Amino acid sequence: MGVFDYQNIGDFPLAPIIPVKITPPSWSEYQGEYLSEAFVDTGSDCTLVPLEILSALKLKVVANKVPITGVSGGTVNVSACYGNLWLGEKAILAVKMHGFPGDRIQHRVLIGRDVINQCCIEFDGINSKLTIK
Repeated sequence: MGVFDYQNIGDFPLAPIIPVKITPPSWSEYQGEYLSEAFVDTGSDCTLVPLEILSALKLKVVANKVPITGVSGGTVNVSACYGNLWLGEKAILAVKMHGFPGDRIQHRVLIGRDVINQCCIEFDGINSKLTIK
């Protein structure tokens, strides 16, 4: 599906960032799409999506005040929606997406293990490349 270069994200180590497309699930009345970039984060249990993307696609909230706990132990409550996440031509259907303020994640999607575990991904940190098969 593709080979992607790690990118510089400021004062942090290079990171695997890939282009993604988000679409509403098949049962939605709205059928738009939203193109974005995404961090691939093996330390995250779930997928976080900026609220502006969920709003633009008119995704229906299925749960409010879902607690998300970060690595530092802090917890925030977010809303959850379902949407399709496209990695190139491969769609991961009906991903539970947790809405998050975009500025907290640099206005990018954060792909967690809920999606990663449905793919064959090779992290090549030595060569700063990520391959999705």
